[in-house]
Amino acid sequence: MKANNYYIHHMLIIVLFLLLPISSMATVKEVTLFPNSTKISETATINPQCTKGKCISVITLPPQADPESLVVSLPPQSRVKIEDARTKPIQVQDDARIAELRKQISGLESEKREKQSKLQALDAQLQFWQAQTKAKTKTVADSYKLADAIGKNVRRDHQEKLTIETHWGKIEKNIKNLQEELNQAAGHKETAWEIILTLSGSNQNEITLSYTYSLAGCGWLPLYRVEALPTDKSVSFSWEAEIWQSSGEDWKQVQLNVATLQPVINVNPPEIPEWIIKPQMLYKASRSNNVAAAPLMEKDASSDDVALGAAPAEIKNTTYSV
Repeated sequence: MKANNYYIHHMLIIVLFLLLPISSMATVKEVTLFPNSTKISETATINPQCTKGKCISVITLPPQADPESLVVSLPPQSRVKIEDARTKPIQVQDDARIAELRKQISGLESEKREKQSKLQALDAQLQFWQAQTKAKTKTVADSYKLADAIGKNVRRDHQEKLTIETHWGKIEKNIKNLQEELNQAAGHKETAWEIILTLSGSNQNEITLSYTYSLAGCGWLPLYRVEALPTDKSVSFSWEAEIWQSSGEDWKQVQLNVATLQPVINVNPPEIPEWIIKPQMLYKASRSNNVAAAPLMEKDASSDDVALGAAPAEIKNTTYSV
């Protein structure tokens, strides 16, 4: 009986695993850097999970990506059609480098709290010894002993406090540097985007998709160099670009383009005015400017003068309806 339960349990796990959509492995092919953003072109080979003619597949975008800018295209000869695309935020899975940075920051934050506790204790000790200066003594010898004790302890506590404050400053500087490195590697967001595609007409195990999207947290700065050469009576001028990105991905073997102008993108369609349908009124032209025009009649809907079209029909596209 135990063996049967074990078998059924593992079979359920396998079935559930097969029913879940599998996230595709994407490869960055081309990057176009703008001053404060970038356009990413990727390709992915997906294995859609199909049931009753509908197939589901998943692609993942980095946290800084704008999901509304996503444009997915299929091969020209493909019979597959994208029926729907849904966006879902997911938790970012840190790679080894990012996880190590977070671990170092956490360790430094813990050390910083420990130093803070020691500083608070030293401040309390200093306040205690400073309060002893008002204490009354019976003899001059006792006064000398008290003054010596106060001086030694205040001096010791001040030196220890100065050492801790110096170390505190180094800790804060290290945390700031690591945080900047982490922001460059993974950005400020902790959620990525999962795009769930619904496909139709697919009878293939593998489909190649191409898609583009806009990505924040990337950009470039121009670097100019002017070098005067008096002996040659010439001036050398060079122009370079300093680029950065915080997608959390390693761009390897990509076509890198640098653009000088930020693109103007309006992903939202303009507002559509209300469509008002009502009977049309015809007015008789007046011969005199003083006589108001009078309505002749309300046009009959069956009149030959009114061309009636077909009833409005909704046409569903990928991301909007007409």
